[in-house]
Amino acid sequence: MAYMRYLTIITIAVFSLGSCADLFKGNLFEEFDGPPDASDILGDYVDANGQVSTGDAADFIADLSDAAASARFYDDLSASDRTNLNTALSSVYDNGAVAVSTRQDASILAGEIATRGTDAGETINNVANVLVADGGGDSFNDPAALMDLIIPDSAKGDAAAIEAIIDDLITAADAYEALGATLTDTDGDGTDDGPDGANMTEIAQKAAVAIAVKNLAGDTSSTQLAGDVAAGTVDTSGSYSDPLAGATNLDNILEAGGLGGLIGV
Repeated sequence: MAYMRYLTIITIAVFSLGSCADLFKGNLFEEFDGPPDASDILGDYVDANGQVSTGDAADFIADLSDAAASARFYDDLSASDRTNLNTALSSVYDNGAVAVSTRQDASILAGEIATRGTDAGETINNVANVLVADGGGDSFNDPAALMDLIIPDSAKGDAAAIEAIIDDLITAADAYEALGATLTDTDGDGTDDGPDGANMTEIAQKAAVAIAVKNLAGDTSSTQLAGDVAAGTVDTSGSYSDPLAGATNLDNILEAGGLGGLIGV
């Protein structure tokens, strides 16, 4: 009986090892492959001009969303990947023939790709300091204070680093403005609604900073603004005041994120 018991144990062990071998040869190793590269996804969908057709838009956004669910996707992005993805995504969110939900997803993805894993992302993370400073949104009326609050210490005084941040924020702002233009009160509660599953409070914070910086740079250029920020000579008079004045699309995003009235726009 003891012999049979040992034989049974050995048999179970052999079959268990066999199962483990199959596991290691199959799905477990596949998990280590990570998400598809941005270039592979783009290669499946974009034309010679880097645009995505109306018919391919939904599938492109679905595939990109799946990949972007992995942190590794952002870790592996090169500067050219981000540029090419922005071109492709803007061709979707600016295309009125594409379903609104797909355009909204494209806008949100574009905002993430422009900032996540870049110095602009650290700038965006500093938004909490802006929103609680001086009673909430007052810093948005003082460009010098705004830029001082949001530019990370590692970039302060470095005009080239600041310009790269500003350019990424402008890219994100374009996407968020497109998102804001699509938001409506779909459930009749008097407040604009965001896409299902989207963290609109977080998006609203990012959008406020990105759009404010874009509007500031719009008065001159990202190069001029970066130089002024680095030198501490940002003009606080005239059209530089209240960079969010009249930002209607941002109003829609702030409402959807529950931040309406926090920033005086």
